[in-house]
Amino acid sequence: MPPIRKLSVTILLTAAVSVLAACSKHSTCVDEKSMQEYTNAFVNDMIAAAGRVSPADMRALQSELDGISKGDPQDFAGFCTRLDGLRKKYGI
Repeated sequence: MPPIRKLSVTILLTAAVSVLAACSKHSTCVDEKSMQEYTNAFVNDMIAAAGRVSPADMRALQSELDGISKGDPQDFAGFCTRLDGLRKKYGI
């Protein structure tokens, strides 16, 4: 994996795990543990998509991820909903 993608994945995981997100509704994310599992699945899917997501899109994804990770630390469901939006937008 190219260094930029490794860096992106590392930053993604760090930002996502640092978020302790439980207010809005999400079918999967109901507590910290389920949010972390959902985030890990997102990271795994992001790694799998690395060959088809352009470096420019990876940088844009990282920038947007940084923004969503700064939300309410108790909004687990909201964080996962925002991850879903990134997944859809970038085809992850």
